[in-house]
Amino acid sequence: MKWKMRQYHELGVKFISLYPRNLANLDWIFGKKFKEVTGRDLPTARRSE
Repeated sequence: MKWKMRQYHELGVKFISLYPRNLANLDWIFGKKFKEVTGRDLPTARRSE
């Protein structure tokens, strides 16, 4: 795992780690972690009705 993490860092690959405890509030957690990793807010989807 250390080798893989080093490769991600060297190649500039960004990733988001989610854990089972995060599943209860996945939308909020993912949006928060997305902003931490990318520095941008997660775009909101348009709903067509």
